[in-house]
Amino acid sequence: MKPTQEQILKALNKLVRENKTELKAEKIELGSVKEIEAQIKSLNKVYGEILKSQQKFVKDIAELDKEAEQQRGNNEMGEKAVDRAYNTYNDFAAAAKSLGIDPNDSKVYKDLDKTIGSVVTVVERGYGILKGRK
Repeated sequence: MKPTQEQILKALNKLVRENKTELKAEKIELGSVKEIEAQIKSLNKVYGEILKSQQKFVKDIAELDKEAEQQRGNNEMGEKAVDRAYNTYNDFAAAAKSLGIDPNDSKVYKDLDKTIGSVVTVVERGYGILKGRK
């Protein structure tokens, strides 16, 4: 028995629909692949930027740690200088008093007092800046 024209048309329509479905699936799959590739490219770019930023940040922290160490050394040097200056300040005051002279009548004595105060202030500020660092 030969198929009728109507049966042939139905069969052809079915084949065309199946072929279109397969083409749509391939088209969707191809679109998905392109989107995935675009996302991979985008992620790789972000990864590189983050990695570069982290490396710079670690380098900057190491530099700051080095500078913090130098600041600690400077603060300690300032403390020692203040200790020596206080000794001189106190010795001068004692010597002046033993001679019956008021040490505050001496300009250099007052200048030393003022300078000691300035150094103490800057050392304290230095320690404040370093507070919380290693």
